[in-house]
Amino acid sequence: MPERVASEVLSAMVGGMFSASALYPLEVLKTRMQAEAKPSSNPQEETVNNNETSSTASNSNNNNDEETESNSTTEKQTLKNQYTHAATEGMSSYASLMYQHEGGIAPFYAGVGTSAVQSATEKALYFFAYTFFKNGGLICGEDSAIERGETFW
Repeated sequence: MPERVASEVLSAMVGGMFSASALYPLEVLKTRMQAEAKPSSNPQEETVNNNETSSTASNSNNNNDEETESNSTTEKQTLKNQYTHAATEGMSSYASLMYQHEGGIAPFYAGVGTSAVQSATEKALYFFAYTFFKNGGLICGEDSAIERGETFW
């Protein structure tokens, strides 16, 4: 492979990894907010589940384990409601809530490696194919690289 082509492909890979890494937190926010904003398939199901949780809490006052479980369920529901509300307010509100409740900046970059490798591979293949066809890699005729006996790689 000529140096120029290798240089273009390597540059595309680095650029793809950089852009994927820089934009990944926005992708995480967008995806999570879209998932949060979806209404449940059956609103009556949520009401039944909330009523069951309330009745379970009132019937288990004597048992500390069940009471702790009920408190945990209530806390989870409260946090879920906060996330749902933040999703309707906008990205900055949702990002702030994520930062506070999920351990700083780490959740914004969870899985970034896979995305960066995917983007680098995509960009490398794109530029390799672009350069190949731009240089007449498959054009047959008197003035093509194939007819001159040149090899691309």
